[in-house]
Amino acid sequence: MTHIAVDPKNPNHLFALSMRLLTSSDGGRTWKRIARSIHVDNHAIWIDPTGSGRIIEGNDGGVALSLDNGRHWAFVHNIALGQLYHVSASGGLFYQVCGGLQDNNSWCGPGASKDPSGISSRAWYGFNGDDGIYGMTAVDDPNLIYNEGQNGAYFVYNRSEEQLHDIEPFPRDDNGRGADGARYRFAWEAAFAVSPSNPKVLYAGGNVVFRSNNRGRTWKVISPDLTRNDKAKQGPSGGPVIQDNSGAEYYDAILTITPAASDPRVIWVGTDDGLVQVTRDGGKHWSNVSGDIPHLPAWGRVESIDVSPTDPGSALIAVDRHFSGDFHPYLYRTRDYGAHWSSISGNLPQDVYAHVVRRDPHNSDLYYAGLENGLYVSWDAGRKWYKFGLGLPDAAVYDLALQARTNSLVVATHGRGVWILDDLTPFQQWSARVAHAELTLFKPEDAVRYWPFQQTESMGDGAFFGQNPHYGASFSYYLARSVSQPGELIITNAAGKVVRTYKGLHKGKPAAMTPQPAAAPAAAKGEVPWVSGEAGLHRIYWDLAAQGPVRWRSAPRFNRGPRSGALLPPGTYTATLTIGGASASQRFTVVNDPASHGTLAGMTERYHVTEAVLHEVSQIDVALNRLHSLAAQLKALKAAVRGLPEQSSVDAAIARLARARHAALLRLTSDAGSSESTLWVPDGIHEKLLALDQLLWGSDEPVDAATLHEKARYDAEYRSALAAYHEFLSTAVSAFNQTVSGYGVSGVVGGT
Repeated sequence: MTHIAVDPKNPNHLFALSMRLLTSSDGGRTWKRIARSIHVDNHAIWIDPTGSGRIIEGNDGGVALSLDNGRHWAFVHNIALGQLYHVSASGGLFYQVCGGLQDNNSWCGPGASKDPSGISSRAWYGFNGDDGIYGMTAVDDPNLIYNEGQNGAYFVYNRSEEQLHDIEPFPRDDNGRGADGARYRFAWEAAFAVSPSNPKVLYAGGNVVFRSNNRGRTWKVISPDLTRNDKAKQGPSGGPVIQDNSGAEYYDAILTITPAASDPRVIWVGTDDGLVQVTRDGGKHWSNVSGDIPHLPAWGRVESIDVSPTDPGSALIAVDRHFSGDFHPYLYRTRDYGAHWSSISGNLPQDVYAHVVRRDPHNSDLYYAGLENGLYVSWDAGRKWYKFGLGLPDAAVYDLALQARTNSLVVATHGRGVWILDDLTPFQQWSARVAHAELTLFKPEDAVRYWPFQQTESMGDGAFFGQNPHYGASFSYYLARSVSQPGELIITNAAGKVVRTYKGLHKGKPAAMTPQPAAAPAAAKGEVPWVSGEAGLHRIYWDLAAQGPVRWRSAPRFNRGPRSGALLPPGTYTATLTIGGASASQRFTVVNDPASHGTLAGMTERYHVTEAVLHEVSQIDVALNRLHSLAAQLKALKAAVRGLPEQSSVDAAIARLARARHAALLRLTSDAGSSESTLWVPDGIHEKLLALDQLLWGSDEPVDAATLHEKARYDAEYRSALAAYHEFLSTAVSAFNQTVSGYGVSGVVGGT
């Protein structure tokens, strides 16, 4: 038992926390197991001192809650506490993130979801039942996921078959014994790698390197023992009272294998006892290149090796020595296959050890480092580092993956789950010139056009959803100095036609990547600029839709109409940003959902039909807004003539016009006061057009004949309703103005 807790209200009621959770009601004389429905390996407990029966319990699976003094338990699903060892990202626009969780399987899930609620925890799937170490999607077959459990338990999960194939190069049962008698020594986080040149070629690391050319069906040893093989450090763990040999204590083993992308013959290896080894001939000969690493004490854990995508002899390493009481971050670089090394730890905090270092694929001087307290970035190849921030928790960062298609950084924390920074372009292109330029608009990544689709039911506030990337095109810009007025963003299509403009203010949150100054003036009524003029780095978004229609401003929220117009077809567009007199433009591409079978012709047709519908919505809503203004004018006029000799005559004229106004309004809308009222108030043309807009939403297929027929029907009703509105203006409003002018009273403005 690792821990015993006593019920504050009952000293005979005890809980014992170990692998199992036990309880005693007789002061510890007898015990029984409870909480069988939650994760094992229990570590922490809180018992409500008021005696309410509430208990919060922490284990290797997360947090569990009991409301009845431990009789029943519920797992808390909405706290992101995942402890990842390693992470990978597949290719494509809608890519998979895979990784291994401490005592919680290997998992894969979407890096982005089409569900507007976000990335549901239900979208993730696990597949090996161990301490997950690795998960990597096969490049040539996304149904195959290479994965690993603790102590070198290697698998291939076939997602379509839902089968897990064991591919261990050396299956064995070493439970309860030390490493000294083992033929091969596999670390708890044993190395596993896939060849960048051939997705069927796998590498596994014990104390030697194994290679398979057929996805793990057969293996061949391609190295000698690459560790120090210190027998004094390979005995059983524990002492004369009890031993603890789970496999986590194995030593002198390989922790990381990195095959070079530009030369399949070059393979780099790092061990848990401080050695870096490299082969340049596919494993025939190996060189220990760790003997001349300056200021690196022996016996560190070489936890990551990053090899240049273009130069197989250029590598970065991260070495962790905190198990030896040394918390220094050891990061190094070689450009000559390890013949010479230089420190790239720069100004990193000297008491925070490092787990991983990666170089950016587009900027050879841009490095990312994962330390025990978070993520750091360097723009000068490791001379000076900066804490990344941007909302990332101060949690241990164990691994990093660069997703090429979306140019994103995937961050594996050991305690706060997976985080993704979308579109690294502004960081990759950052320079002193950018820092001092009046305005820099960075080149946008391709924007993915798809139809958001709700994939889950309403699951309540207790459900967990990861945040999706913002829908549409993202535009990152940097301002060296603040300007007094908001800017403007204009989107034009390939023909130069303006399809969307963002300017002025809106209700929402500021879309900024640089924290805003505390003293920044707040806009009225919680409004913020679409395009901020504050100094710093900003990111704003376009939802790939045309300018929205005029909205019925005084209607209940459900009946005001859409904020955006029709979804535009894929193609080439240009963004032009103007702030404080400075202007910058960038061309970019909108690509369609790779899962869609729609044609450009079909998408273009649907866009034009939708825009035609929304044009009619705009005309109707202009009329409705004017009718609302007219009602306000009549109310003001009625108040103005109160007590005058002409009051009764003017009031009678106001009543006649109000009745005519209401009749004109009912030709345009049902004027339902609430969404439920639509169940007994038939829709008017305003509501019918909004419903037709919704019918056109959600598909890339050409518009079907039935929908076009319905639109033709609505076109006729629209023309009739608008004609009635204009007749009201030319007759009733004109007559009213003529009548009240005879009493020396000004009339009303009805619009045209």
